[in-house]
Amino acid sequence: MVRFSALIRGLLFPLIFSEVGCNVTSERSIVGTYKAETPCVTITLAVKQDHSFVQSVRTTSGDTRQLTGKWTIHEWRQGDTTVDFDPFLDFINDEHGGAESGGTGFRPERWPRGILMGPIIVKCPESSYKIDYVK
Repeated sequence: MVRFSALIRGLLFPLIFSEVGCNVTSERSIVGTYKAETPCVTITLAVKQDHSFVQSVRTTSGDTRQLTGKWTIHEWRQGDTTVDFDPFLDFINDEHGGAESGGTGFRPERWPRGILMGPIIVKCPESSYKIDYVK
């Protein structure tokens, strides 16, 4: 009986979770507002239908920063798509996102809690965090 139960779990688990982590390729699905949070900063990424975006940062001390740019979809091969943002704030060297990087790309994925793009690395005073943008 234990073998049968393990077999059933082994068959059902992949079926139930087969849609977890699916790549998103539709522009309409990508458009929206995403949020990423750490103990020291909250970052909002507003992805607009006209291929512009606004990246907003608010630190726990109340400092704010905002950056606008353009986004594009790049298909590397069928089913392997990235959304590229240019320019983008760098949080590795400055938790305030003070420096602009030349751009970055994320692989958007559909998860049960929403669409995720990331990760980005944010360096807070006490630690570094690997976080995702969630829509």
